[in-house]
Amino acid sequence: NIVHEGHFVDPNWKLGLEGTHQRINAELAHSLCEAVVEQMATSLLDKGMKGLQDALHQASWPGRCQSAAIKVRTSPLGPIQVNLRCDGAHTPKSIEYGLSWFQSVSSIDSAFVMGRALIFNCTPERNPVPLLQFIHSLSKPNNANAPLFDSVYFCRPDVERPSNMNKSSARELFIEAGFSQNEIPAKDDIVSDNATWQDTLAHVWNHLQDNSEVHSNALANLTVKEAIDKIKSIAEQSSSKWSARHGARELTDHARVEVCITGSMYLVGSVLDAISWTEKSAQG
Repeated sequence: NIVHEGHFVDPNWKLGLEGTHQRINAELAHSLCEAVVEQMATSLLDKGMKGLQDALHQASWPGRCQSAAIKVRTSPLGPIQVNLRCDGAHTPKSIEYGLSWFQSVSSIDSAFVMGRALIFNCTPERNPVPLLQFIHSLSKPNNANAPLFDSVYFCRPDVERPSNMNKSSARELFIEAGFSQNEIPAKDDIVSDNATWQDTLAHVWNHLQDNSEVHSNALANLTVKEAIDKIKSIAEQSSSKWSARHGARELTDHARVEVCITGSMYLVGSVLDAISWTEKSAQG
């Protein structure tokens, strides 16, 4: 069977998994269940559409389009919430879907958004150029000339999959991605034995920025906990200026920072561990 969006899953149903792409996945899940129960001479629909709706609503997939919130210490202007939007996307298409979800949830009541940050890592087996090129092309919802992210952190996860693969330089990665000689970095980024993969990721990002008018502050070699602490600190320090700039003190009562964590499930796992998240506290 060929599945189509809207065939069985009502567009008005709320799914437990965030992201518009999860609707076609829900259709696929339904079809697979139908194929299984068909062999048992019954039908999933015997339980009624309410049973299907409830099952889809209760679905949970930690690390995929998952939101978690932490509070910055309350300031005289009110509390600031940091929303961690976690998606372990690590292919060009899944990055596209994951960032589409992030743009959607981070644009809700955008007047209250103090800033957006990206925490990124991917394994050296993957070429990060197409992933970062797509992310770099995104802009703020209310300003097409401004980058989506104000700051970018290239972090090492607490745990990684062992690999004997030699790490490529930024130049090699751009060439592998199909860039011409005129488009690749003029200098190699690996200048010492101490250079890390996160250094290379930052070099790729900075080179993409060199060829455009939009720029984000980039830092490398932080742990995820260090990156989160830095984001919280920056939010707290800038809260007064932000409120004054918007001319509305009450905005800060609902002020928030939106953080996208993507590129690796190992990275997402490290973030969830850093905030002591447990599956029991999952919010989808």
